[in-house]
Amino acid sequence: MFQKIESRKGFTLIELMVVVAIIAILATVVLIALNTARDAAEDSNRKGALSQARSGAEVYYATNNYTYANLDSDPSGSDEIEKLNDGYGHADDGGFTITSEAGGYCAQITMKTDDTETWCVSESQAPQEGSCTDIACN
Repeated sequence: MFQKIESRKGFTLIELMVVVAIIAILATVVLIALNTARDAAEDSNRKGALSQARSGAEVYYATNNYTYANLDSDPSGSDEIEKLNDGYGHADDGGFTITSEAGGYCAQITMKTDDTETWCVSESQAPQEGSCTDIACN
């Protein structure tokens, strides 16, 4: 009359597959968030590079008879500008550019998260969102 029901031990294949799928979805979400945070950090780094460009331009100005002329074509008087040229490449590559005349300069860099967003700095302006027109930030 009474039958003994055996208890089952372990998990079914379906249960294990559901757990693996949930872990995969969570891992994907974490990796996407990590990549977004990495790009935002790179943008902050690029904005900081403009402050370095400003310091480098002032060093160049002081060591080259108080002129910014040739800063864009021969930045050998400024290690900071040379490092930025080497580290970020040209603006066509999503990088750094600088234009100069005797009376001033403008440096510009493109952001990584949005390649249409640029920031610039000049001898009279702190880093700000905008782009270079001649030797001024707009």
